[in-house]
Amino acid sequence: VVGNINGYDIHEKDGGTDRTFLFLFKDGECAGRATVDVARGMENTVKMAHIVIHPDLRRKGLGIGLYEYVLQSNDIVSDYDQTRFGRAIWQELARRYVVRPLEIDGSLSAPIKNTDQVYGTHTRMVASRA
Repeated sequence: VVGNINGYDIHEKDGGTDRTFLFLFKDGECAGRATVDVARGMENTVKMAHIVIHPDLRRKGLGIGLYEYVLQSNDIVSDYDQTRFGRAIWQELARRYVVRPLEIDGSLSAPIKNTDQVYGTHTRMVASRA
């Protein structure tokens, strides 16, 4: 157990080179999971993918909690395509943290508070604590 989100224990499992799996458990039941991959060419930055929260437990802070757990030690870069749940998490990250669009050349733009500004443009975003 490496942390806790709203009573759910966070477990980490090594996935091999540059990959970690996160799992949320409570009372022996898996409530969710995520894959965390090192973002190639970006220092101290990871990409979170395949985030799945049990349907009965969505909108209880577990998904954003996984992102906040990872943000304790790394920046996070978004993927190009996101589900509506992923978009909602990035919108919340923009309210709580510094989120910047990642330009095609790899540079970061000015911080944004509304991630809807960049949806549909295939611009990736980077969230950081500072």
